[in-house]
Amino acid sequence: MGRTNLLTVFIVIGLVAGCLFGQFGLFEGDEVITSEHWTKQAGDLILIRPLMLLIIPLVFFSVRRKVTVSLVSAKPSSSALSEKSAPTTTTPPAGEAGVTARVNVAT
Repeated sequence: MGRTNLLTVFIVIGLVAGCLFGQFGLFEGDEVITSEHWTKQAGDLILIRPLMLLIIPLVFFSVRRKVTVSLVSAKPSSSALSEKSAPTTTTPPAGEAGVTARVNVAT
């Protein structure tokens, strides 16, 4: 059995063991899990808080970057303005050697 297949078997075994533990190990009849139950506190401490420490800054900086990029791209750059107003020099046809024309190209 390959390493990938063994890992898949371990994942399925862990999934089944977790379901059985959750169904039969945590509940006793009509017991309801409240905020004082140890599994709720452990899940909050181990899963929810680290997730929030990761997700909140990620979302904040992603939104901030998108807003910054959209504000910067909304302004026309000075190099784009200078390219539009700069005159363009063209070369004459072969029969008119030595004559250069300056043409302003408006786009």
